[in-house]
Amino acid sequence: MAAAEGIYTRISVLGDKEYKKALSDIGRQLTVLNTGMKASQSAFEGQEDSMEALQDKAAALEKIYKAQAEKVKLIAEQLNKAKAQYGDNSKQADNLRIALNRAESAMNETETQIAQNEKALEELETATGEAEKGHEKLAAAMSKLGSLAAGALKAGLTAAG
Repeated sequence: MAAAEGIYTRISVLGDKEYKKALSDIGRQLTVLNTGMKASQSAFEGQEDSMEALQDKAAALEKIYKAQAEKVKLIAEQLNKAKAQYGDNSKQADNLRIALNRAESAMNETETQIAQNEKALEELETATGEAEKGHEKLAAAMSKLGSLAAGALKAGLTAAG
């Protein structure tokens, strides 16, 4: 029976190694994505609310959110394993619950940033559309004014001649 317990422990440890490696890989990926977004957004300094900056930020946030969702899924799976192996109220399960809460919190913050960025994009698109309509009205008014001025000039030249 002792040999079977040794094998069980070894399998459990190998599972922990795989989990820790996967978690480390996701952590590294998140660091790369977060620093990449900061570097990219720094290129838009002074133009943070431009369409290009907001679109770039949206793409970066989506990648970050997907990596965070992967992390949440990985920790949740490990939590289920720990509860089955050590018990629902074990130290291992509690530590994983804490890690899961933190990962979910980070993911929720990113989701909030995505929503705020989408709102800013929508507002910018609306403002751009309104500006285009205003520009079209101004162009039409200028054309009409040009026609009136030409007519007045022609009438003035005819009356003088």
